[in-house]
Amino acid sequence: MKRKIWVILLLVVGTSACVELTTPETDPESQAKLEKAQNCPTCDLSNINLSGANLKDANLSGANLNNANLSEANLEGANLKDANLSSANLSGTNLNNANLTKANLSNATLIGAQLINAKLKGASLNTANLYLVNLCGATMPNGAKSVRGCSESF
Repeated sequence: MKRKIWVILLLVVGTSACVELTTPETDPESQAKLEKAQNCPTCDLSNINLSGANLKDANLSGANLNNANLSEANLEGANLKDANLSSANLSGTNLNNANLTKANLSNATLIGAQLINAKLKGASLNTANLYLVNLCGATMPNGAKSVRGCSESF
């Protein structure tokens, strides 16, 4: 009897790990629009799982990405101006040359993210985790250019 319970438990846990969960907070129309054209300004994509997604040059200006999982995603050159990325997981994400002007990154996790030459002017980074983030050449919220992560020959 105990063996049957363990087998059932393992099947349930194993199956749920393979299924991508959709949260009721994510707007299905916005998600479909993003997947089709990578053009989703002002879309509600809160709580969405886009881990590992290729969103290079995507237009997400003004989008709500609160609590989104964008870990290991490619957002190189993406337009995230005025986007809400509060509490988002951006660990290991490529944000090189991205426009994050006036974006809300409060409480976001950016561990190991690449933000080379990113535009962060006016962005909110309150309590954001910037551990091991490469900000070489990035325009910081105060307008200054960052040298964090730049090699000595840069």
